Amino acid sequence: MIDDCFVQKTTVNLSNVRACLDRSVAFTERLGLETYDPFDIKSTELAVWSYKKKNHWRKAVRSALYGLELFFPIGIRKFMNIPKKESSGGTARWAQANMALYQLTSEDRFLKRARELLQRLVENPGTSKAGMGWGVPFVWQAYFETVPTNTAVSHTSQSCGNALLDYHDLTGEQWAFEAAEKCADFFVKGLNQTVRPSGAVALSYTHLDTSQVINASAEAAAFLHRCGRPSDQPLVWKVARFLCETQNADGSWYYSAPGSVEGSNPIDSYHTGMNLNGLLVLASNPECLAALESGLKFHMDNHFEED
Repeated sequence: MIDDCFVQKTTVNLSNVRACLDRSVAFTERLGLETYDPFDIKSTELAVWSYKKKNHWRKAVRSALYGLELFFPIGIRKFMNIPKKESSGGTARWAQANMALYQLTSEDRFLKRARELLQRLVENPGTSKAGMGWGVPFVWQAYFETVPTNTAVSHTSQSCGNALLDYHDLTGEQWAFEAAEKCADFFVKGLNQTVRPSGAVALSYTHLDTSQVINASAEAAAFLHRCGRPSDQPLVWKVARFLCETQNADGSWYYSAPGSVEGSNPIDSYHTGMNLNGLLVLASNPECLAALESGLKFHMDNHFEED
């Protein structure tokens, strides 16, 4: 009934939609792959300095810096001379957009562009101790350490890996799946594993840390399950157990496993969504399905306005 009402009240001029689409593609290609990154502010000397010692003064400076970035995202970057750079995660998402455009239009130029972008990723991986992963093109300050330029990180790597799987699913081209398997090796062999008393496993964010970031583990488990290698599935379900056992009674999750990090450990909509996306892929498991339903209820009740 909802769909029927929507169709009855909505009229779409397809020629206008296509014209808008073409303008958007032209605009994006004209801008190029180099752009600002949401986390490049963390690469500045001021941000890195603010994390070096824990005191109220440095925390205040960091809060002010991030506040300015929130309200003046372009201006603060120009003022601090932060350069635009190509982001692996952005390249992967532009490849996925081109695949979606190909499916909508059947125009080979979009598929060709997706292939070019993904091959660019395969030829330029980040630094990891095993497999193939991707990072960000600048030094950045995580709460656990300073992360060197192009160090492979969990979140960016699963974005690139899923784009490769999308392309393989669409075209059947084996090189894309082989690259995705190398990405799976990064998660299985290139990240550190924290084994919890229950036997559940948390995967680190990079090969340099032993953090227990819940959303990163959720995305990693979902990617490995989607990749489908039988040898990876025992790890998938150990990581899934970590995701389920760190869920709070009300359906929420903290950013990191409770007790694994000092200081702020927020509950927010963005990372809750990552957890839910991971559970959606893993929902064939009854425990994951129950966690998905509980998490979705918390998400809808707490992270959205009435309208």
